[in-house]
Amino acid sequence: MRPNLMIAGAQKSGTTWLHRMLRHHPDIFMTRQKELDFFSNPDNYGDAAALAAYEQHFADAGDARWRGESTPHYFWHRGDRPSSPPVRAWEPADFVAAVLGDELERVLLVFRDPVSRAVSAYHHNNARGRVREGEGIFDCPPSMGLVDLGLYSVHWKHWAGALGEERLTVYLFDDLAAQPREFLATVMGDLGLDVTEEILDAARPNRTIHKRKAPHVKPHLPVADLDRLFELSEPEIAWVESHTGRSLPAWRDRDALVAKLADPA
Repeated sequence: MRPNLMIAGAQKSGTTWLHRMLRHHPDIFMTRQKELDFFSNPDNYGDAAALAAYEQHFADAGDARWRGESTPHYFWHRGDRPSSPPVRAWEPADFVAAVLGDELERVLLVFRDPVSRAVSAYHHNNARGRVREGEGIFDCPPSMGLVDLGLYSVHWKHWAGALGEERLTVYLFDDLAAQPREFLATVMGDLGLDVTEEILDAARPNRTIHKRKAPHVKPHLPVADLDRLFELSEPEIAWVESHTGRSLPAWRDRDALVAKLADPA
């Protein structure tokens, strides 16, 4: 038993929420554990025991139409960028294609504005003690992917080449944050499933979108760092707009994002 559905990214874009919400549909089985990271570890390639352990996560899927897992770090192609760790022998998309092949029918992707996504990732790693005191977002090791994981066009092109773009479905975090109930209904509908009020009521998407406040104090970022993020993000914003056919002015609203994210001093 293997997955035919995968939430591959992007990191800090609501993948945990989506994983939990999809579990409420009777025709969807999502693994109890999120972020299995099987395809993120090239050491697993060719390891029969590791694959068998991975497949056990789907042992209780029964006859569910969809069997899914979620690991946002899958949506990452290292490439040859100076800021990125060295390319691996097996990139996640290649690994997925080699192991799952045509069995994987759909890959779900949720994109968030790259600046807020990078800052959220920075806070996430800081809260877990991975950021040294005084270390800025551009000082952190490339292996964290704080900036690189927001290079959506780079990762999407590699995934599309490995699996075919028809299997990749892109959603926007903006829609999730604004109307979570409608967002969830759209995703389920795109999977060809009936969506009833009873299912949405059981999932209670509007009551779970807001995360608990972290117990740590989030450090604000210097405006110079945010401006650098804006510069790096512009090509990605343009690509997402072109790919989705959506205008995304909020992603370019520097003043609003700086007011929310920058060091007030």
